[in-house]
Amino acid sequence: MSNRQIDSLLAEVTELAATVSIRVPDLTALNSEILRELHDICDGLPYYVAVVNIPKLKPIFFCQKGLDLLGIRDSSTFVGMEFYTRFLSIENLSVVKAGLNHFTTAPTEPFAMTYRVHVPVLGWRWMYGISIPVGDTKTRVNHTVTILRDVEENLENLVRDQPSSNSQILTHRQIRRLLQLSERETEVLKLMAKDLSSKEIADQLHISIDTVQFHRKQLKRKLNVNTLAGLVRYAIYLEHSGD
Repeated sequence: MSNRQIDSLLAEVTELAATVSIRVPDLTALNSEILRELHDICDGLPYYVAVVNIPKLKPIFFCQKGLDLLGIRDSSTFVGMEFYTRFLSIENLSVVKAGLNHFTTAPTEPFAMTYRVHVPVLGWRWMYGISIPVGDTKTRVNHTVTILRDVEENLENLVRDQPSSNSQILTHRQIRRLLQLSERETEVLKLMAKDLSSKEIADQLHISIDTVQFHRKQLKRKLNVNTLAGLVRYAIYLEHSGD
């Protein structure tokens, strides 16, 4: 996730957690009335929302949009890691455990995540989001609120909203490649859009020229381009979109 995406999600999830804390101060006694209240809070929001019982590592609530996406009626039937092994890719199960460890060692800090979710009919979807504690955290974190966004939906929005100038238009597949870049690779690409040399990029990022050259090679490979002009086209798009 980019810093802008993290900041935006953090502001959204912080506001949501504050609302949940006020309207549902006790999540431990989960019942139909509390679930209705959570749905009333979350179902109209433009992202996916989950509430997780951290000690049990169990999702206790999904907004209706999330339930519909996963093709389930509720999450109460899943035991232990069953939910995660059913819907997450194997390589991303470590993200779940990392989140548990995070809230054990840093209970007041948000946790950012990116993982693949298996969705009936649609297949695998990349999701990114942030979790923060909700409720009383004086002794330990019992529950977290998580908001997630679908990378595929963001791709559709990017394609819809991109400028009409032919020099700046990228295809759906090209934007998908762009979203797979690391934060450092994106930084290098943005600086290329400003016509900085490898030495100038190295100086600004406090890395070696060899490292910049390595990132250039990686960019060509990941973006499937063979020329500097091809890289610059992506760089111009990034600079224009401000992503």
